Amino acid sequence: MAHKLSITVDDDVYSFIESFGGKNRSKFINELVRERQKVTLEKELAQQLLEDAADPDVISESKLWEAATVLDGLEDWEDDWDDSKAPRNMVG
Repeated sequence: MAHKLSITVDDDVYSFIESFGGKNRSKFINELVRERQKVTLEKELAQQLLEDAADPDVISESKLWEAATVLDGLEDWEDDWDDSKAPRNMVG
């Protein structure tokens, strides 16, 4: 959904928008703001990753996941396997 917005900008900002924005100034301004949103989100994500890296609970949980393998729990899965319900290319 688009919203109409009236803003006041300095003369040099207006000249910049006129010079580089082309005929669709709204699109140009939207792109500038989206780029700023992206940069802000990346900074926030990096900060959160740093905080997580220093959190003992997160580190402990990560170590549990690192120790997991693809075969974990496979024994239980094999007990419940029903060949009659398997796709044909999987049944030997």
